Amino acid sequence: MLMGGLLLIGCNTLAQIITDMPCPVSPRLTDHPVAEQMVAPVGEYPVWFVTLDAVAIFDLAQSAPPYNGGTIRKSLVVVSTELSGDLVLTGRQLDGDGIVLFPLRIDEEIQNADGTTTIVYSEDDLTEQFVIPNAENTTNGTDAPGYAHHPWAVYYPNPGCYQLTGTFGEHSATAIVEIRPFF
Repeated sequence: MLMGGLLLIGCNTLAQIITDMPCPVSPRLTDHPVAEQMVAPVGEYPVWFVTLDAVAIFDLAQSAPPYNGGTIRKSLVVVSTELSGDLVLTGRQLDGDGIVLFPLRIDEEIQNADGTTTIVYSEDDLTEQFVIPNAENTTNGTDAPGYAHHPWAVYYPNPGCYQLTGTFGEHSATAIVEIRPFF
């Protein structure tokens, strides 16, 4: 009984330490062949994400209830054309229980008086995984030979440290981004 109590205390202490640690944001790959054409990506073979690496949630397009998080609408994902098949994007919060969602559509966008945008989603507008069929065929041209890239958007439910995962062929690659409560 004492050992079980000590183990529980140790696990709670470890969880608190992990929560208090800074988010290990993925480094930008400035030497990646597509970096000359766009913001340097993050990730690893065969999937690289072109997205913000750290941003305050209030700087994102906010959502109306029940979706109270923020949305990044303009991102790209780059894949190697050495592989073929569907690219599957997923994400999860490393320092909490948040799940990254991917907008399939937006029901309404409201321009607020302060210049911000509020997005209204319906229940079937967001999905836990985003699939790009035949990802080796680019949907948004790049001049870098051997790479295809595709637009995507992401919804973060709350501030935290998030891991994005792209699975393409038999490979998976990850990127870590931080959504801060404020700057």
